Order: sequence, then structure tokens, then C-alpha cells
Amino acid sequence: MDCKSANNPDGKTDAILLKPFWDSKKEFISIDACIVETIKVLWKFKIVTCSCCCGHGRRNPSVVIDEASDAEQAREIFKIFCSREWDVYQWQLNLVTGKMR
Repeated sequence: MDCKSANNPDGKTDAILLKPFWDSKKEFISIDACIVETIKVLWKFKIVTCSCCCGHGRRNPSVVIDEASDAEQAREIFKIFCSREWDVYQWQLNLVTGKMR
């Protein structure tokens, strides 16, 4: 939980760099060291992650998944492979159309 990252530059443990299975153009994704094994399990089950954070001891670890349909499977994986409670999110783009006033 004392991982060094963009939002926790004073952490002691460097983030781990992993090659994502879903993007052949992307060289790596930086993942907090203390959650890397759990993220690897999500990837093993072909769950695409858009973002993740260990919470740095201040909040629950969290993950943003690509498909809302993967949320329940991700929660089950967390129950089995991790003793901490996770927050699972999915980014959604909401478009509003109409005239500007």
C-alpha cells in the first residue's frame, strides 16, 4: 500500500509495468505493486482494465473496467484472490445534444 505512482510520488515501492493483452500498440501499463497480482488475474479472465489504484492506504483499491458486463466477475475474482474490498467502476460517456443557449 506504499506504492510509488503518479498520485503517490513519495511511495517506497515502484509500480510494476505490464504489457496489456488487449492493446498491441501500447508498450506497458503502470500498476501499483501491491495489486499487480490481482490485476493479472483479471487479465487472465480477459477483463480489460482502463485504470487501477491500490488506494495507498487511504481508501479501497479500485479498478475501472471497460465492459460493465465484467463487473460481477471482477467482484468474484476480488473475493477469491484479494482480502481487501475493491471499488469497481466503468467510465461512460454521456452525450447531451441540443441547442446552446
